[in-house]
Amino acid sequence: FTDAGVTAMRNRLKSFIGTTAYDVCINTFHGFCVEILQRFPEKFIEMRSAETADDLQKIQILQEILQKEKYQWLAPFKNPNCFLQSILGKISTLKREDISPEDFTQVVTQEKEEFESIPQDDLINAKTGKIKGKYQTQKKRLEKWEEFIRVYEQYQSALQERGLLDFDDQILFVLKKLRED
Repeated sequence: FTDAGVTAMRNRLKSFIGTTAYDVCINTFHGFCVEILQRFPEKFIEMRSAETADDLQKIQILQEILQKEKYQWLAPFKNPNCFLQSILGKISTLKREDISPEDFTQVVTQEKEEFESIPQDDLINAKTGKIKGKYQTQKKRLEKWEEFIRVYEQYQSALQERGLLDFDDQILFVLKKLRED
């Protein structure tokens, strides 16, 4: 997963087979995908003009998205940038699991349907007339996820419009091509 891991693996291999370990190709996932992209450019024509987004570009894109509309959970009024790294981390995690915004929307829609099918007498505390604590937590999580989906979709669109890819997109493109060809 990391360059340090590559170095550790190479050193371990070197202890078994000696200096020929330097002839063995050892990469991170991202490094492997970049190598595939470079070795077979004809298979990735749609990516020829794309550039890799750096951290600053990703943060700027996300800031722009969060400023366009109001987000109750992801961009609190007093500190709208406090969750930038967390949001980017969650996007990256979903991409690493090959979960697109559309896939995540399906998951959230199913969760929401299940939540909405909870009988009222189970959902509402009879004494207080309010949603029970465990369901309040679930409702809040669904609201956050719905906001997150909008941000994730806009983030992907913004990357595409600007001709940018992030590292996770590179892996996904290579994975898609390996499945197809």
